[in-house]
Amino acid sequence: MRKGKYTQDFFNRFDLLCYKLGEPLRWISIKGKAGIPGRHLKEIKEFVLPANNIKEIWSRSQSRKKGQYWHKIIVE
Repeated sequence: MRKGKYTQDFFNRFDLLCYKLGEPLRWISIKGKAGIPGRHLKEIKEFVLPANNIKEIWSRSQSRKKGQYWHKIIVE
């Protein structure tokens, strides 16, 4: 990663990898207010990960109300 520029991307689909000892590895894709494009959702669904890994898509909503700003989808 270069200073001042975000360049990290995992397999051209995921933005974050979250690890916590004793819990499954979480692969997270983050989308903006435009929502989740159908093509992106399909790519995430078809992406094969080892057992005990979780695929998630987080997207922002138009609402600024508390608890309604981020939406999380766990992809099976």
